[in-house]
Amino acid sequence: AFHAGIFWTLANAKLLKDVQHLCAVSGGGYTAASYVSHICQAVQETPPEEESDLDEWYQRIVAKFVLRMQSNINYLVDISPDRLWRSPDSSRPEEAGSSCCPRSLDFPLFLGALFGSMAA
Repeated sequence: AFHAGIFWTLANAKLLKDVQHLCAVSGGGYTAASYVSHICQAVQETPPEEESDLDEWYQRIVAKFVLRMQSNINYLVDISPDRLWRSPDSSRPEEAGSSCCPRSLDFPLFLGALFGSMAA
């Protein structure tokens, strides 16, 4: 919540467009990765040079990524079949840009990546 609040504050203060470097450790890395993935997706959908106001472009990105992070907070608790077994729906703002796999595969994919990196 703290990290998302920092992005929210920078966007509302119209300072986010001036950020040139982003460094994060531990839990802040998740927030930074989410923000960067939303930036990459937004550049493909609506490049910033097509926007009349760059500050509004960044504010929309931050709003989308904060909404998605709020939606993902309870993914370990919400084990309803709708959420656990279906692939993400890109028409839902909180799931746009998510992976192509159902959440039930998160842990097996994580273990595969972990053991794969240890073997390399």
